[in-house]
Amino acid sequence: MKSMSDIILTKKRTPLIRLKSYMLYQKAFPKEEKKPYRVIRDCEKRGFGHNFVIKDKQGKFLGIAYTISNGEIVLLDYFAIKKK
Repeated sequence: MKSMSDIILTKKRTPLIRLKSYMLYQKAFPKEEKKPYRVIRDCEKRGFGHNFVIKDKQGKFLGIAYTISNGEIVLLDYFAIKKK
């Protein structure tokens, strides 16, 4: 089991990590709870949505965290960790 000190939260994403993030998002949440992925990407482009990748210290993809912020308030909109 990993401790919080073993986990890295980053916005840096390669094309492969973007694909893994998208696939985890599609798999982790029921259809009726998901926003269209383009909405999440549009929020990020506009500067109030943030797509984070969760990795271990070796750079292995562990999960995703999508947030939306408005001034001082931040909403953790989606959070998912791979099963393995």
